[in-house]
Amino acid sequence: MFARKIFCVLACLGLTYSWILRVVHKPTRISSILNLRNVDRPELILFTSEKVAADRGVLRLVSEAIEEGTSIVFLCTQPGENHGSGFEKVLEGSPLRDQIPIIKSEGHPPPPHPGALSALRKSLEIIPDGFGGSSGFGMRAGDPPRSPLAERCVVFDDSVEGCLAARAAGMRAVAIHQEFDSVPGLERSCDIVFETIGEDGDCDFITFDDLYTPGSFWLNPSLPRDAEGNRCDPDTGDSEGTRVAREASEFVEEGTPQADGESDVTSADLNDDELARILGDMAPARQRSQ
Repeated sequence: MFARKIFCVLACLGLTYSWILRVVHKPTRISSILNLRNVDRPELILFTSEKVAADRGVLRLVSEAIEEGTSIVFLCTQPGENHGSGFEKVLEGSPLRDQIPIIKSEGHPPPPHPGALSALRKSLEIIPDGFGGSSGFGMRAGDPPRSPLAERCVVFDDSVEGCLAARAAGMRAVAIHQEFDSVPGLERSCDIVFETIGEDGDCDFITFDDLYTPGSFWLNPSLPRDAEGNRCDPDTGDSEGTRVAREASEFVEEGTPQADGESDVTSADLNDDELARILGDMAPARQRSQ
């Protein structure tokens, strides 16, 4: 009833029906809605495969990320002097060369061990985004500098081992492989798989906005998981079951701890008289039990 009265008043003022509809159904700006969404921007993007780093669209994706303040690192996790040269070729002559460090992992086992990824993440420092809605509503002071959060890190790789290392470190794993169907286990080891990153205008390509949480590929923050999906240590990759089994194995190998004052005594250490005395003490007990 109230809406009908408003409509009649506006009609008396000579306003047309179409104009009234434009006022009532004024479109809302998408950007204003996005400012109010609870989304987390990726804080670190890692390329751990030289082949993926040379893929179409990498420099475009990297440029989008850098514009938003996200750190980019090319990380070589494989041993060898020649490893890392592919990263150099990708950035050769690019204006992004000074903004993307190429780091060689040393002192850590190769993938699927997550140690190199976790160690690199902890060695970096970023200034996290502040919290606030549009037009400064609800703004508060930003957090102090800290390391990127594992759940806000995204790893690009083309192997099962590299993707498993990323997931064990608590990061998101994006697999890029033109023939991913021919790689057993690749789809199950990553969060999402594509044939190529692609360029703007392609039928299917990856943008930086796709990597948000929630975003186009995932909704919830990631957790450190091993190949079987069990919660694991992001530094070692050991799951709770693996740790318990290892400790049990070590316990069996070392033997049951002895109480204070006890010693390892065998029959070989006793003479005939001592053995006869011990057996004599045991004999009455056996007789009573009969």
